[in-house]
Amino acid sequence: MKLTNILLVAILCGLTACASMSKEECLTADWKTIGYEDGSLGRPDSTIQSHRKSCAKINVTPDLAQYQQGHREGARAYCKKSTGYQLGVSGGAYYNICPPDLEASFLQAYRLGQELYVLTQSIAKVQSDISSYRSSVNELEKQKLTEKDAIVEGGSAKERRQHLKEIDHLDAEMRRYQDDIGHAEHELNHLKQDYANLQAEHRRMGY
Repeated sequence: MKLTNILLVAILCGLTACASMSKEECLTADWKTIGYEDGSLGRPDSTIQSHRKSCAKINVTPDLAQYQQGHREGARAYCKKSTGYQLGVSGGAYYNICPPDLEASFLQAYRLGQELYVLTQSIAKVQSDISSYRSSVNELEKQKLTEKDAIVEGGSAKERRQHLKEIDHLDAEMRRYQDDIGHAEHELNHLKQDYANLQAEHRRMGY
């Protein structure tokens, strides 16, 4: 399985949610292989508890020793710098499964990836804000048209003054939102540049 596919499976499954086993899987289980698969997906060795619960329904008990051996081997396959980096970039969680001789480099890469993830989240937040501001402007435009229509339809001088006053208020609100959009777009450009610069730096580092 390719690295990107491994990470995708791990994220979609929530690392442990996909660990439950069917009756057939329990009956034919190779516990070393299952442990390896869990380890290679970054799942903690406590995932065996989920397997144990599933297989208890048909009175099958996992082989803990075989599972743990497989898990250790799978963890070593998982605990590469490239995997740590992609896990960080995707915002995935690390479950402390790496052996001491691999953990330092894995965590260094993971934290670098997290730097990009944080910027991605910030960019998404600002983009959401801009979208919200624009929706508010559109809604105010609709309200303004309603007020203008009311003036065209007639009414007393007092009512027309009230509609004009409301239009002025709506115009002021729209200007505030337009200012917010301008500030947010400025911030967004800076964040995107920061992201591009950081990504370029990481590529120079070999990621």
